Order: sequence, then structure tokens, then C-alpha cells
Amino acid sequence: MNRTSLHKSIQTAAIVTLIFSTASMAFAQFRAFGRAVPASFSETVNLSDLPRSEQLFFPFFDGAVGTLDKVWAEGRAFVGSGEILGLRLHVKFNVKKAINDDCKMVASFFNYASKRMTSPSGSNAKPYRSAEGHVIVVKSFSPTKDDMDYADMQLFIPYFAMNEVDARNTKSFFVSARCGETRFLSSDFVEVDPPSELRKKITANK
Repeated sequence: MNRTSLHKSIQTAAIVTLIFSTASMAFAQFRAFGRAVPASFSETVNLSDLPRSEQLFFPFFDGAVGTLDKVWAEGRAFVGSGEILGLRLHVKFNVKKAINDDCKMVASFFNYASKRMTSPSGSNAKPYRSAEGHVIVVKSFSPTKDDMDYADMQLFIPYFAMNEVDARNTKSFFVSARCGETRFLSSDFVEVDPPSELRKKITANK
């Protein structure tokens, strides 16, 4: 083999190695994305436990695209005739490429031990309980435009939907949204401050 042929062989081998390395990295990222955004999703809401700051996103995923502007909470909110004390969450965001899709906004809750809050066994708490027994709140929505702004989407969860110890020690939550199989939005942790009269109200509503 002459010097020119040897040089071409080395160049070819280098290119093949580069292509293989790039493909391997892309596949590894895709697998990580698959773990962060599970394929299965049902009314019981099997979402990832990871907030935005701990997720790895695959940048070429096709589907709904979202922009999160603001998330805030009212730690002392009431519904009905003012007897049900709970936590009202507010989410300001935009979603594109999801017109008429079935979408869900989900909030997951954590206590001061940084553990997911558990739901009591009573039937009143069932609408706020995931398949794993964690406290969640879900709001369904369907964008009517291809570029849709939501200035203040609100979710409410009564404190009686949480175990009493957890409710008094509510620390934080994060929200996550998806349309179909595409999760397009996830927040960082947002801290909350439960009201002082929480224990009495929880007992009264059970």
C-alpha cells in the first residue's frame, strides 16, 4: 500500500469513528430523554418525579412546544362556600403545535423532607391520588389555537387530600404539562407556605 492509499484509509477510519461516536452519544441522550419523559400516560398520571432542573431533554423531539412564564401559589385559598381550605396554583405559559389536542397540567407535591407527599385512604382524596398513592392535581385543557397563551391557568387542591402531617409540612410543588405523549413543559420547585389554621380546617373537612 503506497503512502496516498494509507493516508486515505486513515481518513476513512477517522470519519467512521466520528460518525459512530456521534450516533452513540445521540442514542444515549435519547434513552435519557425516554426515562425523563415516559411513553405511558393515563388518567392516573404516571409522570416523572423530576422537576425541570433535573431533566435532560432531547432537542429534536417533534410535538407540542411550550414556554413557561411564571408559576405561583396561594397557600390560603378557599372554594365552595368558603369552608374548604386548600392550595391554589397559578401557571402562566404558552403552547404551540397542539391545537385541539388533549392536554393535561399536573402538579406534584413535596414535604419538608423533600419526599413526595402521600394521599390519605379516604374516598374524598381519590381524585387527587396517583396510582402510586402520591398527591397530585390534574387539569385537562385543549388549545384552540396553534399558538395559545394561558395567562392564568388555575389548579386547586384541598389540604384534606393530603395526609395531615404532610399537609402541615407542605414545602414545595412543581408543575408539568403534556399533550398526548409529548411533555412540553415542566417547572422548577416552587415553595409554598401553609396557613396557621391548617390543622383545624383539615380535621373539619374529613
